[in-house]
Amino acid sequence: MAERPFGQAEDRQENAMLRGRKKADAAVIGGGFTGLHTALLLARAGLRVALLEADTLGGGASARCAGTVGLLGRALLCDTEKSYGKEAAARYVEAQQAAFQTLRDLLPKCDSGVRFRERDLYLTAENEREKKRLEQEHRAMQRAGLNAELTQATQCPRPNVLSIRIQGQGTLEPPAYLRSLERLCAEKGVQLYEHSRVIAAESNLVYTQKGSVLAPYLIIATGFPVINVPGWYFLRLWQSQGYVLPLCGAGNANSTTDNAKRFLTFRIDITGQDF
Repeated sequence: MAERPFGQAEDRQENAMLRGRKKADAAVIGGGFTGLHTALLLARAGLRVALLEADTLGGGASARCAGTVGLLGRALLCDTEKSYGKEAAARYVEAQQAAFQTLRDLLPKCDSGVRFRERDLYLTAENEREKKRLEQEHRAMQRAGLNAELTQATQCPRPNVLSIRIQGQGTLEPPAYLRSLERLCAEKGVQLYEHSRVIAAESNLVYTQKGSVLAPYLIIATGFPVINVPGWYFLRLWQSQGYVLPLCGAGNANSTTDNAKRFLTFRIDITGQDF
């Protein structure tokens, strides 16, 4: 039996494999959150778009994520400031806010199974060392224009000495949201191809096992880079793995909690239970 992400419908109708030569204004490689969003926005702008996915749309990491929607990325803003400067950190926050608003604008067009719920997001510190980092992060957030407050009022089941609260964040069900994105892309005329792994790319041409797409714009939206040069990005990657544990009595139904080390997240499942 083929592996299926938790919550993904068994009766989903797959898209065809790419066969032969196709033409488009833009070719998007990768069918997860990034690829589907990109394809939809380009199609809305009037471009003819072809999307190529090596396996099934939304069948990778996107469908297996926690579904937390918020303005915090993996890196702390204070680290971004240190590496790239305050202006870059502020631009990053602006980009995150714009992306969040784009998602909110899409929600009325999505299926009911997406179940978006507004949550407060907490970033917590479990000891004095993390507390100092959290205070630095709060100052960086304020400089970048992010509305956040320091508090000790959180329902996180793990011990914590300080928290940052960001209001107006949320959670959704990734498989349902991915299916909605797929439907919206199809309605906008995006050519969706599955089981069509890109094996080579030129400046305006991508090749799969059975076909190719000629397009002046190529967008790589894969988790693992499919092109080595330029960039040698594969040398900068490392492998990680996550696990999901169901818990009872683990937190507040109106919040999502992450700790400062960014390796542990508590959120609520689709029934309102702790997850």
